[in-house]
Amino acid sequence: EVEFSYQWGSPGFVTDKKTLDVSQSFDFATLSGNKKGVAKARNEASLITADVSITAKRAEVDALMTRAVYLTRLARWYDEAKANLTRTREVLEKSMEMGNASIVEVNSVKIEERTMMTAARLNQIDLDEVMSTLRQMAGRGGIDWDAAEYMPYHLPSDFNTWSVGRSASDPSLSLARANVAVADKEISLRKSEGLPDFSLGYTSEMVTDANYYGVSVGVSLPLWGNSGRVKAARAAKAAAEAAADDAAFSYLTDLRVKYDKAVALNEKYEEYCKINRDCDIRKVLEKQYEEQKITVREYLEQIMPLLNMEKDLIDAENEYQEALVELRGGYI
Repeated sequence: EVEFSYQWGSPGFVTDKKTLDVSQSFDFATLSGNKKGVAKARNEASLITADVSITAKRAEVDALMTRAVYLTRLARWYDEAKANLTRTREVLEKSMEMGNASIVEVNSVKIEERTMMTAARLNQIDLDEVMSTLRQMAGRGGIDWDAAEYMPYHLPSDFNTWSVGRSASDPSLSLARANVAVADKEISLRKSEGLPDFSLGYTSEMVTDANYYGVSVGVSLPLWGNSGRVKAARAAKAAAEAAADDAAFSYLTDLRVKYDKAVALNEKYEEYCKINRDCDIRKVLEKQYEEQKITVREYLEQIMPLLNMEKDLIDAENEYQEALVELRGGYI
C-alpha cells in the first residue's frame, strides 16, 4: 500500500509538507495457508462435480446403446416372423384358388401380416432415433458400431465386497465428502480471520530544511465481528456431514435394490433360455412342412407360438440388460 500526501502551509510563511507512506499488511488467514486450503478444497470439489456430469453422460450413452441392441434384435425377429406369415399367406392363397382354404383364413393371416409389418416399421423408427441420438452425442467422430451385442458385464458374486469399492469411487459420494472437506477448511479459515492483522511499512515526512524517516507498525484487532462466521462455518460442516451420511446410506440402499433386481431378472432370463432350448423344434417343423407331412395350417399353429417364445426371450434379456445399465450407473 502506497500513500502520498501534500500539505501546504498557512499562513504563507509556514513550510509546505510532503508525506510518503509505504506499507504491507499481513493476516494470519493468508500466512497460515488457510485461504489457500479453502481454494484448493473448492477446486477439488469442482473437479469432482465435473466427474459427476461425465458419469451421468456415460450412463445415458450406456442406456441408449443397450436399447439399440434390443431394437436391433427385435428387427431381426420381425423379419423372421414376417417371412413366416408371408409364406403362409401365399400358400393359403394358392390353396383358396384350389378350393382347399377359405377367404376368412387368408384374410386372418393378412391381418396378422399387416400388424407385424406395422410393428416392425415402428421398431425401425425407434432404432433410427436411438442411433441418431448416439451419433449426435459422438460428435464429428461419429460411431462405428452395429448394435449387435450387449455390453459384456457380469453380476458381482459378492455384493458387500463389490459395493465397498463402488462406494469409494463413486463421484456423487466423493462430492459429498469433498463438501465436508470444504466446510472443515472454512472453519479453520474463519478462526484465523479472528486473529489480529498487522502491517509493516516505511514512512517519510519532508519539510523545508528537515526530513523525517522511519518505520511504521500497525495492529488491527477484530473484536466481535468474526464470532458469528465461525459458528456459521461449524453449522455448515455439520450439515455437510449429515448430507454425506445420508447420501452414503441412500446410495447403498439404492445399489442393493438394483443388484437384487438384476439378480432376479438374470434368473428369469436364464430360465427362459432353458425353456426355449427345450422347445425349439423349428427345424423339425420346417423339414416336416417341406416334406408335406404337415399342412400349412399345422405349421402356422406351431411355428408362431415358438416365435412368440423367442420374442419373450428377447424381452427378458433386455429387461436384464436394462437392470445392468442401472446397476453400472455409468461405470463403463
